[in-house]
Amino acid sequence: MSTQKTESAPTLLSDVEKNIERGVEFFEQALDIMNNKNNLSQQDIAKALSLLQQASQRGNTKAMMTLFRMYYEGYAVQQDRDKAYKLALNAAQRGDADGCLAVYGFLYHPENKDNSEAIKWLKKASQLGLKPADEILKDVLQQEEQKVVSQVVSDDVSNTELKSFIKANL
Repeated sequence: MSTQKTESAPTLLSDVEKNIERGVEFFEQALDIMNNKNNLSQQDIAKALSLLQQASQRGNTKAMMTLFRMYYEGYAVQQDRDKAYKLALNAAQRGDADGCLAVYGFLYHPENKDNSEAIKWLKKASQLGLKPADEILKDVLQQEEQKVVSQVVSDDVSNTELKSFIKANL
């Protein structure tokens, strides 16, 4: 029985590698089409979109983020912020720094009582080496700290909320 597992493991790995390679190929073909923006026909746009979607479905985070930008801005597709968010979240969950920053952008609102989920994604973008995330993180943590301090002064925050903020951000 263990021989069977060893024999199928290389095949499985080979299939995964082929899947990734094909996703990269789809992405590169789509980019070639999109880089020729001035002469794009509807057929070219449809083909590029199809290739990007195939690459995205195969786990290509660059394709996901390209689709994210297209759906977010409504470039060559109908604007769909929900679809854009899902693409960014999928890329972020796969370790894409730009995806992490995009998810942060969707979730963070200074007026929110709890921005911990948004800050988690911003921290991950920073940890993945995205330099703009470092500065944003510094500013956001200062804003969040000021928010908690003002709540403590006005006595609107419980000790549990204060401890949670401190634990999550320090």
